[in-house]
Amino acid sequence: MNKEFKVYKHNPPHLFVADATYMVTAATYRKEKFFKTEEFLELLLSTIFYYFKKYEWLIKAYVVLPNHYHILGVASNRDVSLPNIIKSIHKYTARRINEFDKVSNRKVWWNYWDSCITYES
Repeated sequence: MNKEFKVYKHNPPHLFVADATYMVTAATYRKEKFFKTEEFLELLLSTIFYYFKKYEWLIKAYVVLPNHYHILGVASNRDVSLPNIIKSIHKYTARRINEFDKVSNRKVWWNYWDSCITYES
């Protein structure tokens, strides 16, 4: 089992294990409801599906809400890329939401948290 522990300057540390199951939660900045319409929720969900598939992660369960989302996913065995997935999702959706609202450089996402599920129960 490939394990890698990463520490980031302004974020909590993350333990990455290939082929492991993760619970991921991400929240919008100040819990603002940026994804308040069906169209925006679909944008977020399709972007999540796209990037998880691109990095060969399997989504087992998910929920998307106007100001946050949760994903239960299984890590790829080829590389450790959760930060890349989340960064891509947040960058793309923030750009699209800001374009729609005709604002630039507005902060949309706050942070994400992940937990490596180490046992079934």
